[in-house]
Amino acid sequence: MAATAETRGIDVLQIVFKVVERCNIDCTYCYYYHGGDRSAMDRPPKVSRSTAATVAEWAAIGCQELAIGRVVVSFHGGEPMLLKPRDFANICTEFSSRIISHADLDFL
Repeated sequence: MAATAETRGIDVLQIVFKVVERCNIDCTYCYYYHGGDRSAMDRPPKVSRSTAATVAEWAAIGCQELAIGRVVVSFHGGEPMLLKPRDFANICTEFSSRIISHADLDFL
């Protein structure tokens, strides 16, 4: 059963979405790359469009079922701008096309 405005308990759903697993900056203080754990190199270097679609669909269902009025997607990763502009636009499209009919959407 979908929540109503009277029963809504979540106003904003914030998603921290990791888009890349690599970084080209190589800061010496970086705990992730200089802490001895090299497991990041075993994972795909960037998120797939299908993963973005899956997360966006999950968020859209949550908005619909829980009457969430706003979604904020914060992009994260080693260096999010390692994505090509086209790939970044495709990820944004996956979120927009699924969420905006259910809730307001902001990207950070």
